[in-house]
Amino acid sequence: MNINLRLTYILLAGFFSFAQAQNNSNKDSLSAQPKEISNEQLQAFPIDQSKQLHTEQPKDTLIVKPKSWVSINFGAAYPLGRFGETSGNYVNYAKRGYTGNIYAGIPLIPIYKSKLGIAVLFSYTFHSFDIDTYTNNIANADTAKARGNYQSASAFPIYKESNLMAGVFYSIPWKGTSLISFRALTGLMYCSFPEIIYQAVPAVLPPSASNSYYNEQWDIFSSISKTRVYDFGAECKGSLSKNVCLMINVDLLFANPVYKTNMQYQFYGNPNSTAPTASAATSVEASMPIRLFNLSLGIGIQVGK
Repeated sequence: MNINLRLTYILLAGFFSFAQAQNNSNKDSLSAQPKEISNEQLQAFPIDQSKQLHTEQPKDTLIVKPKSWVSINFGAAYPLGRFGETSGNYVNYAKRGYTGNIYAGIPLIPIYKSKLGIAVLFSYTFHSFDIDTYTNNIANADTAKARGNYQSASAFPIYKESNLMAGVFYSIPWKGTSLISFRALTGLMYCSFPEIIYQAVPAVLPPSASNSYYNEQWDIFSSISKTRVYDFGAECKGSLSKNVCLMINVDLLFANPVYKTNMQYQFYGNPNSTAPTASAATSVEASMPIRLFNLSLGIGIQVGK
């Protein structure tokens, strides 16, 4: 009996000990639950804004993607240096003319706030030869006035240059969708030199001579030469719409073609005859440095997203 009482006492003591331990565990778990935080506590611990998630779009992705384009431009051509001079030795008497070109650009390597690409340019330029000044200079050089009066006989002598060039360009964004580009090109120039005709009229006409009579004539034949040409230019491109842009171009062209032709001299001793009394031909060959400043305006079509 005593053994049973002792076992019962041991079991009851173990049960109460287990129940007490479970009660203490529940109290601890309840005390570990989060409590509501007041506004004062939140203000006392401000959140670091720099650690918040950055949702703004990177600036690099805001740049307009480079586009390919082709443009047609027209403008004025101004001869520079000896090419446009009208006095002195070895000058070429070129006057202000006109130019037109087709220009295409293809971006290759997009760079932040700039772009690099290849460019192709075909241009055509023409300007007249100042035949009147040329003839006057010849007359002034004839100090003896042995040949009487000089006059030009060329109808409309003009220089013509056709250029096909390729190279690179470098563009810089400017004011929104506008771009400023710089280019360096090289290629071939086909230059057509004008025919130059002038003649001398005797100071005193023979009695039987007509008013159109002259007794000497010089004819420098036209010729064509090809040479390497260099172009250094810049352009400003402003978008008018998604695929249309306005182009303003400036170009400096450098070439040094060889002028090679014949000059024919004819002497008319008989005022009643249309056949020359004497004639002679000589070869004329020299280099002619061509320097041009071209200013043009045009419309371009852009291709790309």
